[in-house]
Amino acid sequence: MLQQAKIEDWKEVSTPVHIALLPYEWKFFEENYNIVFDEFDDPGLGQCKIACVRIGGKLCGLESHPEGPEIARKILIKVLSYEEEWDKIIELFCSLLEIKKSELPWIQSELSPGNWELYRTDDNANEIIMHRFPNEELADKARVNYEKRGHKQLYLARKAELNNPADLKVNSVNQ
Repeated sequence: MLQQAKIEDWKEVSTPVHIALLPYEWKFFEENYNIVFDEFDDPGLGQCKIACVRIGGKLCGLESHPEGPEIARKILIKVLSYEEEWDKIIELFCSLLEIKKSELPWIQSELSPGNWELYRTDDNANEIIMHRFPNEELADKARVNYEKRGHKQLYLARKAELNNPADLKVNSVNQ
């Protein structure tokens, strides 16, 4: 259920979103699930351990700062800025670890997926939703990143107009 993924699989277009903190440190995942963590120095918190994993087919980042304060030593779950199924990912981790959601030290409550949309407009003025983001800042950052690539399409970030939960699904597009 939990599988190691390649760091190269992490195709971020904006800034990753932290969605939950697990009550375990990185060694727990290494010992129990054979997850290999890369490491680097993070100014201010010292050593940082990171791993890319898939759970239920969803790509996630796991991050820990073993030399930091106790809370920073716990595993932080990160998702791509345009990931829309945060609850599902949190539920999958809780099921895997056999813990209740209430046992998580922290869950993202200030943001929710899908509030802002990144559109691509083609030569015929067709608008295609590329990604949905939890806030304007992430959507706009992705817009700027796409514009820097030099494509002739126009990119636009705007508030989502959601009428029902089915509106959260994004059509798959080639970027």
